Amino acid sequence: MKTSKALEGFAYCAFPVLLSSILIGLVLAVWMAIYAGVTQ
Repeated sequence: MKTSKALEGFAYCAFPVLLSSILIGLVLAVWMAIYAGVTQ
């Protein structure tokens, strides 16, 4: 049970970080595309 509890805690910590990094990556990609379109 201890390993599953640790895994659960790790998932709770890692999942939001993963989600936020994906969101930040998407926002950055969109922003770069818009910026490149505006400057050209």
